[in-house]
Amino acid sequence: METTPRPEASVFISYAWGEQLQTKEWIRRDIVSSLGWKYRVFWDRDSVGFGQNIDFLIDRALQERPLTVLCLCDSDFVMAMARPGSGLQRELSMLQSLDGEANVRIVPVLLCAHARTVLPPALQGRAYLDLTELHAQSIPLGEFLLAVADGCTQAQIVREVNERLDYHALRARAMAWNRNANVNFTGWASTHEVMADGRLLRPPDWMYESPDWSYMIHDDNGHFSPAHGRWLWDHSTPSRAMQALGTATASTLFSNFLRPETHGMFNLAGSVLAIRVFSFIKSHEPFSISSAEIIQTLMNDADGYRVMQRLFPPAPSLATE
Repeated sequence: METTPRPEASVFISYAWGEQLQTKEWIRRDIVSSLGWKYRVFWDRDSVGFGQNIDFLIDRALQERPLTVLCLCDSDFVMAMARPGSGLQRELSMLQSLDGEANVRIVPVLLCAHARTVLPPALQGRAYLDLTELHAQSIPLGEFLLAVADGCTQAQIVREVNERLDYHALRARAMAWNRNANVNFTGWASTHEVMADGRLLRPPDWMYESPDWSYMIHDDNGHFSPAHGRWLWDHSTPSRAMQALGTATASTLFSNFLRPETHGMFNLAGSVLAIRVFSFIKSHEPFSISSAEIIQTLMNDADGYRVMQRLFPPAPSLATE
């Protein structure tokens, strides 16, 4: 994404207010904030002052060039565009007059399932962006609309939308599983003992047998004695000992997934936790990390995400006759 502000370019947000003023405040939090740092954004709640002529200001904003118009087609939009004399009807008439003009893009953004079949003449025949599923799940839309304003292709944005849906679906599966697991890991600074829900965290059996770990599991060097539940963490470069702690943590949390073919996956998870968690805690500081935090940490790392994909694949679809 291009990070240079483009104050010469404008984005006009077309939408319907809905029944109450606060109903559409999500547009400010999500879309306006995502676009406003880079583009001049016309959103009537911020761009029209009390006593000003709304239609005049809208018409003036639509004369800006280059101009991207984002039409947020939700259920309120569908109802308002069919209501005679509504402000949205007048706005759509202005948009229709821009048809074919250079440096103007009018983009229908679908936010409800039936919007596609009832688009008004001003929006018909235009390439639309379908964010219905994201909106239904209350997933922020701003970055995708910024991509539209930036001129990203349909293929690029659709791929990013699908990746975001996959991410949230995977996270939902993992968090649903965690409601039953819900383990808390605590490290005591004075002894460097690590507890998993009140029990000493010791290496799982497979780590004793693994050539990756067997040589160090029986070490007994002050604060590092894995067999006795003492582990190393420190605010420094991630070490092999920190990876061992991460691997034991992941193996304990996801113990019901342990199989010989998954050991490499737990080593990878251990590396992620060493880099993103245990190397950020000073050796004289205690720590407490929940299973939900561990899951989120893995979800937000490329290697960790691959681990989570293997642990929580989507349910197989039912075959149909």
